[in-house]
Formats: sequence, C-alpha cells, structure tokens
Amino acid sequence: MTTNVGKPVLKAWKYPLPGDKEIITIQRVIINVDEPKVIALQVPADPHRATLSDDISSSGTFDDNNWNEDASQLAFVSTSRDHKQEKFRIATAATGAVREVFEETVATQFESGRAGIDWRYLNKSNEIIWYSERDNWGHLYLYDALTGKLKSQIHQRGMGGKQVGEGG
Repeated sequence: MTTNVGKPVLKAWKYPLPGDKEIITIQRVIINVDEPKVIALQVPADPHRATLSDDISSSGTFDDNNWNEDASQLAFVSTSRDHKQEKFRIATAATGAVREVFEETVATQFESGRAGIDWRYLNKSNEIIWYSERDNWGHLYLYDALTGKLKSQIHQRGMGGKQVGEGG
C-alpha cells in the first residue's frame, strides 16, 4: 500500500517463501548494441537479490553492477537467496568470462551499506572498496581486485575526529 493522500493503492507481487523449490532467478547478459550481440555471462543464474534488498533493481536501476571506463569489464555482486553469502565477480564484456574475486559469508544477513550500496570497483588501481559489518561495526575495506586479498581496513575520519563506526 502507499502512503499518498487519498485512496490507497494495493500493490501485490509473487514472493518466494522459505521452502519454495522454484524461485525467480536472473541470467546475466551483456548487450553489445554496436555489433549487435548478446553475451551471456558464464555463471549460473543468480537469485533475484541485491546486497541491500530482495530486488535486483530496488534503487530504480540495476543494483550491484559497476562498469569500468571503457566498458570492457563489469564488476558485480551475486547475492544468495538468504543474503548470507556475497560473491564479488568481474566479467570480461567481450567473452562473458567471469572471475570470482572474493566471497563474504555472514551468520545473519549481509548489507552493503547504510544509505545505499557502498562498494566500488576501482579498475585503474585494481582495487575494490567494500563495505562490511564483519566486526559488528560498519567499515570500508580495501581489496586487491587481481588476487581477492584484503589489503586493509579504510579508516575514515568523521566529525569530531572520530572514525566512522565509533560510538559516542
């Protein structure tokens, strides 16, 4: 239902419940409009999930996708149905080949940011900025995009000199 003034409008959709054997999945493709050609990414179909919601397009566009400048690579995140497993992947646009860079698994539910999706692929430096609450506080982490290895936690300074995530 909406909260608009006037008569409410009911919106309904099919939602998979725990135990349902068949769920909506997405098969990722790249469409090259110059040739024209459709390139299927070489990964199994993903559950229809994003890192911040149960809808791959809840922000109004396709979530969890980040192209490099010349559109030769697409970084994306595959989210498990229960939001406990995230796989960071990079696809080669010309062939559809996909490389799994790293994976994060949590006990409860993963969220990739506070007000929006807080991960970025920095292809010029071959690095990834990744948001995680792995220590029960939200922090940004820097990963090597070639090896998938964690390089460091990114320390941000907020108001009053406190790090983002510090109490008080």
